[in-house]
Amino acid sequence: MNVAPLLYLSQERVERLLAYIKTWRQYALSQLPLTVERNNNLRILQHLQGMLINRVDLQVNLSLSPEEVHSLRVMVADVVSITEQEVQSRQKTLTLLGLAELQSALKSAPPG
Repeated sequence: MNVAPLLYLSQERVERLLAYIKTWRQYALSQLPLTVERNNNLRILQHLQGMLINRVDLQVNLSLSPEEVHSLRVMVADVVSITEQEVQSRQKTLTLLGLAELQSALKSAPPG
């Protein structure tokens, strides 16, 4: 299995990523049709969520598989779309900036 470069996550980034995953999982379960891809992304992101919950108080270096990179890219794109529909606020701006930062970090990883 090919392994992507490490994704460095400070404690704050871990907390943000957990929030993005939670948002995406709620969206996927309520809005996306049942497909193999949706179910695979749910499974992969739930696994990442479980790993991160146990490390929420730490800085983390994640070594991601191509499948995890793909699922995170899908999640980021969807959460950006969801967030863009919200009323303008400081929280919305901070969320979009955090998502752009994660998206940039994922661009350096090979495609999944």
